Parts: sequence; C-alpha cells; structure tokens
Amino acid sequence: PGVFAYKHYSGGPFGLSGVHDIICCLRGKFVSIEVKNPKIEPKYSRKQAEFAKKIEKAKGISICVNSLEQVAEKLNLNVRLFPLFNKSKHLTGLTNADEEAVQGSA
Repeated sequence: PGVFAYKHYSGGPFGLSGVHDIICCLRGKFVSIEVKNPKIEPKYSRKQAEFAKKIEKAKGISICVNSLEQVAEKLNLNVRLFPLFNKSKHLTGLTNADEEAVQGSA
C-alpha cells in the first residue's frame, strides 16, 4: 500500500541514458533507485549522477544501492526483510502470521 513502482529499461533507440533502474512513488514522494551489483560499492555513472541531481532539485529522492537492506535504510522504511523462495530477500509489510503462512507454503 502506498507504493507504485516500475522497472525502467533504457536500451533501444527511445530509451533515455542515465535514467535509474526503478522509478516509483512512495507514499506521495517521487523516488528513483539505481541498482548496482551486490559485489561492488554502489556508485552512479556520470549520466546517472546528472539524472539524480535533476530529481533532487525537484525535491524527489534519488538513491544508489546494491541491496534491499540499503533501500530500506536509505528510505527510512520500517519494514522487515525475511528469506523467501530459496533464501532470497524481499521487502514486505507482512504481519508475523502472514509471514509464517507464506513460508509454510514455500
């Protein structure tokens, strides 16, 4: 609830270079997320940094991350991360009972 997001694909002749990977609206706030390889320190490319500056100038939020934990931390989200589907991690807003039901069906 309170979140709309989509994955941006910048390839092809109509894509805009530097646009971040995930564009979303989180509780009424524009958020742009650049996702990097979890094995390296997250850092914007030059064009991604320019895009981030435009977002921040417009009072939006722009973050560069390499894990779901960083997303939760940088966006100050009060969510729990738990293993699901072969121990990958997902952001959820589930209650304990919901979590147990999902894990029991996996």
